[in-house]
Amino acid sequence: MECPNCGAENPEGARFCNRCGAILQPTDQAIDRMIEDYRREVDKNPSDAMARYNLGLAYRYKGMDDLAEMEWKRVSQLAPDFADVHYQLALLHRKRGNRDLARQAAEAALASDPEHPRAKRLLGELSREG
Repeated sequence: MECPNCGAENPEGARFCNRCGAILQPTDQAIDRMIEDYRREVDKNPSDAMARYNLGLAYRYKGMDDLAEMEWKRVSQLAPDFADVHYQLALLHRKRGNRDLARQAAEAALASDPEHPRAKRLLGELSREG
């Protein structure tokens, strides 16, 4: 499991990052609050890319990947140079087994931020996978 804060690899099921201490798996109650809070923000300001990005993260934590993807695609329209949203889409596509879309999204992250370390690492992993 990759830390969303620092990108360090952690054992599956870990609750906190071994490198930076960030929470890896918030409680269901915390995720539900995040979803409520960010939905409210998006309702107030539908073009708030950061609120939509964070709503997508909360959906991902909850296992609601289709909703996460929908939010992140909207973010990529609102803020096309937001490298992390492309990276999150790449992770989602990889999880679903679509390496071509994962590669495209990782490349989009690197086009926005050529030094994005997690996107670089992911693109290398995708290349090694075939």
